[in-house]
Amino acid sequence: MCFRLSSPPATGHHLFTVVAQDSEATITPADFMGRLVQNLQAAEDEPVYRDGKRVGLAETTISVTRAEGDDFAAIIACSIELPEGTILFDGSAHLADLGTGATLPVVGGTGACAGARGTVTPIAADGASTTLNFDFSTP
Repeated sequence: MCFRLSSPPATGHHLFTVVAQDSEATITPADFMGRLVQNLQAAEDEPVYRDGKRVGLAETTISVTRAEGDDFAAIIACSIELPEGTILFDGSAHLADLGTGATLPVVGGTGACAGARGTVTPIAADGASTTLNFDFSTP
């Protein structure tokens, strides 16, 4: 059993939300957002909260694939480490889409989340946090 289930445990379907606290993140290089150029890479670590309680860590790598004006496209690879297990997602998104939600594929996991397949929709509307809405199944 992984998190709060949206259906009986036999289905292995999981719907839940966590919040990555961007305002508490460590990002390297520190000036990443101020100099977005093609091929720039960054690593970010930030705490993850569920129901207002710190429950884990998000470890993210960002690789800029295209930078045009105020927008950029990037490949985002992230592991969300939670007490139940780790969830992995990996995909591409535009910065402009993160304000309303960009859907990325969940590509695996460990522990109770082993074999996870589905989607996550990160929404970074306020600049201080990113809401991660997960919808995935496990075998």
